[in-house]
Amino acid sequence: MSQKQILELRTNPVTVEESIVIQSPIAYFSLYQARNTLDQIKGALRAYFEALTGEKPENLDKAATEYFGSRAGNVEAYKRDVEKFFTSMKERPPKTIQARLSHVKQFLLRNHIDFGQLYWKDLQRKIRGSRAVTVDEVPSSSRACKSPCSHSSIIWRHNRLTS
Repeated sequence: MSQKQILELRTNPVTVEESIVIQSPIAYFSLYQARNTLDQIKGALRAYFEALTGEKPENLDKAATEYFGSRAGNVEAYKRDVEKFFTSMKERPPKTIQARLSHVKQFLLRNHIDFGQLYWKDLQRKIRGSRAVTVDEVPSSSRACKSPCSHSSIIWRHNRLTS
């Protein structure tokens, strides 16, 4: 906020509704400097809005403003939205679900929507598993042989492949 805007607010006080319009729902993004962190938060919020509306938002700020305007502070509506988002991530790895829920929780808390710790704790209990999912592939014998062969001498490769 600029000095001019601050002076204007001091001379012309605003109502609570007007102050919500003045500050962007995603203004807290400026607290983060790490590009990857910002990308993760934005990705989680895009996935959240996509789960609710069925389409990915082009402008996150506009989507967030419309979202808070449409719910009018109804905490139960926000809870239904979070549960809908949670069920839409059923096929995702547990760590992805935890990270995205954490980002959505922060987004809601920063915009003065609080469900209490028990709600989030109960939601975390519903997540199956607790590890990141990795797909390990056991290399076949010919594939295992190709790797060292590309860096070795012709004689060694001949002996190794024919034995």
